Amino acid sequence: MTETTIYAIEHIARTPGVRGGVPCVAGTRISVGDVVVASDAGWEAAAIAQEFGLTLAQVYAALAYFHDHPDDIRRQLSDDADTANALLEKAGAYGSGGHARIASVGQGGGADLTTEQVAAELGVTPSRVRQLILDGTLPAVKRGGVWFVSAGDVDRARGRPGPGYPKGRPRSAGPGD
Repeated sequence: MTETTIYAIEHIARTPGVRGGVPCVAGTRISVGDVVVASDAGWEAAAIAQEFGLTLAQVYAALAYFHDHPDDIRRQLSDDADTANALLEKAGAYGSGGHARIASVGQGGGADLTTEQVAAELGVTPSRVRQLILDGTLPAVKRGGVWFVSAGDVDRARGRPGPGYPKGRPRSAGPGD
């Protein structure tokens, strides 16, 4: 009779003291949840691997682990978002009317864009997009360490003037003119 060998997912580990003991890609601080968030945002496995410095095997192992334990991973992501929002609220991070919030996976739908995608759409740098998010000008949510902006908010931001002097208004002559 032939014996079947069943292989465990060898790329995933829980290490006490690393990311609160949540399942991570072995030897890294990249949690399974981080990979899931990127995948849910529409990133392809190769892009996830490149962004997080992982191999494709590690990315697929994280996704396989998630599919074996979806409720646990979604609960961890939701708990992480709740904890982060409570700490930010306590620190007064939202006191100035800012719209940046930490959100759980599944909020915002598939039309969410990363800061890099928003930057390309608006013709600005990713750091300018992050600045707009943090000062509350551009509503966004943070999932798994990545900021996401809805496509509708990007469309609304497209019509706003950028930094600097408003276009179409003449500058007054200064002492050196």
